[in-house]
Amino acid sequence: MAIDYLGSLRSDAGELVEAAGTGSLDASVPGCPGWDVNRLLGHLGRVHRWAAEACRTGAEPVADQLEKPPRDETVVAWFAAGVAPLEQALAALDPDAPVWNFSNGPQLGRFWPRRMAIETALHRWDGQDAHGRATPIDAELASDGMDEVLDVHVGLRLARRDGIDIGGSVHFHCTDTEGEWTVRTDDGLVRVTRGHTKGDVAVRGPASSLLLMQWRRIPADDPSLEILGDHEVFTRW
Repeated sequence: MAIDYLGSLRSDAGELVEAAGTGSLDASVPGCPGWDVNRLLGHLGRVHRWAAEACRTGAEPVADQLEKPPRDETVVAWFAAGVAPLEQALAALDPDAPVWNFSNGPQLGRFWPRRMAIETALHRWDGQDAHGRATPIDAELASDGMDEVLDVHVGLRLARRDGIDIGGSVHFHCTDTEGEWTVRTDDGLVRVTRGHTKGDVAVRGPASSLLLMQWRRIPADDPSLEILGDHEVFTRW
């Protein structure tokens, strides 16, 4: 079943507004060291406006030309005001049309709905976590987020490093929805196999926990996760 990216975006953005409106904007965000909720809203609001501009024009936006967020309590309304224009820009996209994105992959419109839904879900979790009441990311969206990490973000991270060698293979397994991946390294590159295969170490848990771990929101020893096999291989990942 296709994921409703726009519905997820709308829902998670609304939950973030609710969390920010009922808690302190000065609360620290554990998953984003040095940030408070005010800065979190400002960051995500600018990302929404940046992505909407990319979707409307097909070109890379000039960050300095984007509207800057306020640093007071009006940031909540400012953030909320950017959600509908982003949703409209995403809804108008032709998924196969040329549209700039920051990945090393195809420069097509289909990149943006998934990216914005996952970005918003992660930061919704951050905003709730700042007030001690984070709820899991939707399982199907989180599993898709794991795919995105391996499709997009691992390549971007490797571009800033001189290869990688984990000395084995890691199998990630969602326990609450479909999603299994085995990752191994070969000549400094990451190879990903989808489906049920055996790795030197297996990391099992709800899709939300796997994604939050990948984005360093929760530690690998979180009680929701189970690690079986060669822990040393996993620590090198």
